[in-house]
Amino acid sequence: MGIALKKPTVGVWAAPVVIEFQPGCGETVHGPEQALHYLLIRWPVQRGRRYEQACMVTAMRVEGHHGLSQAREAFIAAAVEANILSMMRTTGSLGASSISSH
Repeated sequence: MGIALKKPTVGVWAAPVVIEFQPGCGETVHGPEQALHYLLIRWPVQRGRRYEQACMVTAMRVEGHHGLSQAREAFIAAAVEANILSMMRTTGSLGASSISSH
């Protein structure tokens, strides 16, 4: 009889993040699993330091490490870096470090 390992609960953000690959076409990201999908599959070519950090933090959250807010902040920072964050539609605390592009 083997021991069943439970996948950690990843969770969803209290306030979703909205990104726009094209102006006016917002896409809502609700949590780290969805954010990681966007980062790895749908992200624009502009990939810098904040993109790399967001990939690491969201992947670690999916694996059960880091907090929800850390993954959200990292994702927002990467979206700002790529110029795809919808400031008008993203709700909740953005945090000063996330809004700064550097």
